[in-house]
Amino acid sequence: MDPSIDAVRQLLVEAGFEIAGEDGNAIRIKDLESGIPISCVLEDSILFNTVSCLTIDTNRISPEQMSKMLDSQNGISTSGFQLYNNRNGQTAITLNNFAKLQQMGEDDRDDILSCICFLIQDVIEAKELLRDLVDRPLAEDFDTDDTDDDPCEDEDECDGGEGVEAVTEAVTAAVETAIESGGFDSDNSSSDF
Repeated sequence: MDPSIDAVRQLLVEAGFEIAGEDGNAIRIKDLESGIPISCVLEDSILFNTVSCLTIDTNRISPEQMSKMLDSQNGISTSGFQLYNNRNGQTAITLNNFAKLQQMGEDDRDDILSCICFLIQDVIEAKELLRDLVDRPLAEDFDTDDTDDDPCEDEDECDGGEGVEAVTEAVTAAVETAIESGGFDSDNSSSDF
């Protein structure tokens, strides 16, 4: 069977994740143990997974902090940070990973669940890594409830559209670039929504 968002949704429900929202080829899940919400977007046969860690004033992100996020020894082993600037002078910091799916067999099921579990572990590690960016307790910065998960939920606050639709557009552009160039273009990793 070819990969489909329905098959991904079914697998995640069976694995104990809550479905918090759906829109076309995108779903929002919640890990019931940690409360961490994750956006999953299926483009062609690639499942992109994203957690919005926090949104802060752009000028608070120093070169040293960016260096920590990019350091291969920072403890974030399977995910990558992305920064999304909005029109209000703020930047959303996200953690992302992806799985290349084939026929939704047992290997793909293992890959999806591994990616989600690794992303959750990386978010927990990122809380400590990003600690110096926040002035208030970390629990308030990392989105763990569904009321304000999306830094681009309000159409007027982010470039390119709102919420899941904007993520879908950004993922589509990245996939097209990857196909054209034969790999993922790092220049697209920090583009605005």
